[in-house]
Amino acid sequence: MLAMVATAVLSAIDDWKTGLQKISEFNAETYADVYRGHALFLKNIRDSEPNKFHRLMADIYLAASANSESQSAAVIARNQMSVLNLDGMEE
Repeated sequence: MLAMVATAVLSAIDDWKTGLQKISEFNAETYADVYRGHALFLKNIRDSEPNKFHRLMADIYLAASANSESQSAAVIARNQMSVLNLDGMEE
């Protein structure tokens, strides 16, 4: 998953490589090798330093989820729940 996120970030950076945003298509033809490179990089860390890899993944997770309960996130979740009809849903 992290390799895909890193690849998507690179795609977004590429959209600005001229100094002006030019939105490009995010597709396998363009970014498959980049994804594989990121995945291999992470695999090499995992294989050579499993404890450090685990720490890296845990730190990234904590940093990414640190503000997941912000006020705007709570409002969005509440609004989405008001649209969802759980009572009418089959179990």
